[in-house]
Amino acid sequence: MFTRLSRGCAPLMVAGLLAAPCAGFDVIGRVIEHGSGEAVEGARLTLRNLDLRQTASATTDERGYFQLEAGFRGRCQIELTKPGYASSVLFASLDGDLVIALRMIKGGVIAGRVASAPGAPVPRALVTILRRLSGSAIFDRLTASDGMPVVAATDAQGAFRLFGLPPGSYSVSAVSSVDDISSGSEAPVLEVVSQPQFFSMTAGEEHRNVEFTLSASSAGAVSGRVEGGPPEGAVLVSLLPREFPGFARAKALAESDGTFSFRGIPAGAYSLFAVGPSSGSGGYAGIAGAAPVFARTEVEVTPGRSQEIHVRMEPGKTALFQLAGPDRTSASACSRNGTLALTSLEAWGAQTGRRTEITALRPTALRDLAPARYIARATDIQEGCYSSTAVVDLRSEGSSAIPVTVLPGCNFRGRLLAPEACATRRPVLLLWPSASEDGEPGVMIVLPDALGHFTADLLRPGPYRVLTVGEEEWSDPGWRPDFSGAFEMQCRSGTTEVDIPSPPGQPDARCQSTGQVSGRRELPRP
Repeated sequence: MFTRLSRGCAPLMVAGLLAAPCAGFDVIGRVIEHGSGEAVEGARLTLRNLDLRQTASATTDERGYFQLEAGFRGRCQIELTKPGYASSVLFASLDGDLVIALRMIKGGVIAGRVASAPGAPVPRALVTILRRLSGSAIFDRLTASDGMPVVAATDAQGAFRLFGLPPGSYSVSAVSSVDDISSGSEAPVLEVVSQPQFFSMTAGEEHRNVEFTLSASSAGAVSGRVEGGPPEGAVLVSLLPREFPGFARAKALAESDGTFSFRGIPAGAYSLFAVGPSSGSGGYAGIAGAAPVFARTEVEVTPGRSQEIHVRMEPGKTALFQLAGPDRTSASACSRNGTLALTSLEAWGAQTGRRTEITALRPTALRDLAPARYIARATDIQEGCYSSTAVVDLRSEGSSAIPVTVLPGCNFRGRLLAPEACATRRPVLLLWPSASEDGEPGVMIVLPDALGHFTADLLRPGPYRVLTVGEEEWSDPGWRPDFSGAFEMQCRSGTTEVDIPSPPGQPDARCQSTGQVSGRRELPRP
């Protein structure tokens, strides 16, 4: 029933409940799915001792049970992961065996329909989703495990479904299919992008019956010439809606003399990008060759008219990047080295992103960059350090190094100010970050000790919502978070100490369970 480790302890049935019979410290429990209460089989648990760096791991069985052998006293962290679920982390201090019920939050769902203004379904439309970056007001494309952007195509009835969404804040829009481009420059077409709708995912919410409307729009045309292209190789020209630069409405390969043409383009404001030499899939894959050249300009498409555009291609930009600490101080206290991840906010149709080593000791130069807007962050940095997200605009070239800020994690500590009568009862603190990066936990679970003291180290700095829940309530499969009484906290780099009071009128709300904080206890009934 349990996944047993090297000590070979087997669980016992006591009065119909599971208990651990053998000596030493174990972490024993059951993992259920948030909302449904169903057992989560195959969830991976990784136990880490934060002082000695010892680790142990286990996997839940078919009924969701697990057993971890700790073999130490002190602070520990348990990471809980499974594909299709938001990861979570449990923080606790072990002074005896710990028996705990855990829950996993299944990925959220956004589902609905895309229709034209008269109400007719729009098949083959793409529903795109952007996720707000941690500590920023910027939305970037949500990517799957293979690195490709997450999108959903509508069926013949215009229906779509986005699923498996981790906690976070999202912007969702419907984009009309390129197939809807008409052959004539004056025929009506669907507008390119619908008005975005915004959603917040916290605990696997399902947003259904979401409606997007694509109105009819008059069409125009864009044609012109690209000058100064590469001596050999194709030039890829892309046309993107200015308010939605992550999606190319149309692409074309320039002719040998540099001319290009787009017809049946919905009226509106666009950006036109050109990159060459472009190879792969006949040039449309946008794999830029050696010594690439680029061009960009802004275009207003007018109904019934053909805009004539001439652009000159120029060599790529050079930019300097350097790791830095807060206020641009040296980052050596947190991390001397890392990897710079540079990704474009604009769909140039070329592989404009870069990855390279970066250090705090000297600037790192990147050359042959497209004149685009990028997101810069550091990866592969020291454990417990976090990179901020910087927006870099290379439409103009600067001479100074662009700082990529790296911050030490936040050590969240404090005391739960519960009544003395509750000192031996175990509440649960839940920390929800306002936003998280890919691979980071969607919720943190913190267990205070017998005196109400708690510690959660190396969190990403930023705003959190804190809920305090009795263990019986937390173990109830039907429990759902109510953020109306949440404690708002700004977790700052370094140490943040907070005393959390009991909510008015609910003096016992933080200690509803009667189990002992240390020593063996029975597992809450499934």
